This record gives sequence, C-alpha cells and structure tokens, in this order.
Amino acid sequence: LKMEGGDVVIETRDLSHKEMEDAVEHDNKLKSSIVPIDKSSIHRICSGQVVVTLASALKELIENSLDAHSSCLEIRLEDGGATCIEVIDDGDGIPQADFQAVTMKHCTSKLQSFEDLETVNTFGFRGEALWSLCALSDVTIVTRTRDGETGRKIEYDHHGHIKSEEEEVRAKNGTTVSLRNIFKRQPVRRQTLLRILKRETAKMLQTVEAYSLVFPNVRFHLSNTNTNSLQNPSSSFSSSQSSSSSELHLN
Repeated sequence: LKMEGGDVVIETRDLSHKEMEDAVEHDNKLKSSIVPIDKSSIHRICSGQVVVTLASALKELIENSLDAHSSCLEIRLEDGGATCIEVIDDGDGIPQADFQAVTMKHCTSKLQSFEDLETVNTFGFRGEALWSLCALSDVTIVTRTRDGETGRKIEYDHHGHIKSEEEEVRAKNGTTVSLRNIFKRQPVRRQTLLRILKRETAKMLQTVEAYSLVFPNVRFHLSNTNTNSLQNPSSSFSSSQSSSSSELHLN
C-alpha cells in the first residue's frame, strides 16, 4: 500500500516460484493442504496442454518446416505414429548457435516484444512446440544449414537440454526431427492413444492433406511402416501382415 495524492494505491506483483515455496513453507506450520507443484510435473502438465494428439504434434513439426522455407516435406510414421513420427525437410537448417535455444520454452526468433505480433508472418512464434515435445517424447534432431559442410545430430532430454551431439556427415541440407514413443511419460494418455490409434493416424493424414492444399508449391510425402512393436497388437494402423507399409504423395 502507498499514498498518492491522498488516494490509497495497492500495488501487486507475481511471486516467483521460490517465493511461493517459502510462503507455503511458512504456512505449513498451519498444516496447509495446498502446496506448489514441482517443476518437473509442471513441465509435463503444461506440455500436455500444447500437444494433445498425434496430429497436433505433427502440425507443430510441419509448421516449423514451412517457416524454414522448405519445398519438400517427407513424413515418416512407425506404427501409425505411436512408435515414431519423423519429419524431414529441405529447409534452412538450424545454426549450431541455436541448438540449445530451439528447445527452450518461450525462446523464439520470430518476435522480441508483444508489439511484434502485429507483423509476425510465420506459423510459430511462442517458442513452446519443441519444448513441449521434449517433455512428451524422445526428441532427436539432425540438421544441416544450406552453407554447412556437414550436419549435426542432437539428442535432447525431457527438459529440452542437449543430451548428446555428434557430427552427421551424411546429413542433407535441412532438418529432420524425430519423435519416438510420444506420451510414454503419460501412461494414461499413452494407453488411450493405443486404443484409438487408427483414428489418430487418420487425423494426421487429414492434417497433411490440409497443408498440401494451402501450400500447392510444397511437396508432401507421407509413409507409414508397421513394426508390430506395440504392446497392444490391435492398435496397429494397417490390417495387413507384419512389416506392412503404405505411402501417400501429395503435390
């Protein structure tokens, strides 16, 4: 509280996570039942709000590729996307200086302030997609810039931090993002996914078809391979025999 011109002014501010923990520790003397959620759980919960389906995960990867000026996108699924979703593009690639920032929350090259929203002309600008996908799956990126002599392969942990990095001599220009075992850290959602996998995979197909109509100059190639590695055999995308595969070419 403070006085300004005879009026009482109330100033407020958001508490930091540390301040909230200190406040709760103080209130624990009164045996409060309300406590702050740990940071790891917050990450997993918030990530699940950004990416809720296989189609939404694929959408984020497609939009990243389109923002990187790609002219060709190859989308590879394993077991209808339940085992792996991989998007390969021929775009600008990721500079080495951005390897860590690309998976950090609210880190973006698209804007610097709120006012920049008026001039944003890209799909992504919040800096949440890859950060969320790291929490929900095992993320690997292989990338090579247009002027790069070789590529790099980077593996990330579930907090978006670089776990390993190595040279990838055979990498082509562009970026490949692989998501393995999506939702494995959320057992209930994972089991639900396996029960409705055919429906989820159909939504991914619809997503690819929609982008192909909006971007007629971009070539889309979608393929699926069944590995029969799922715990629930009935969730296989194709009713064909083992090691079956299917492809779809658009544009």
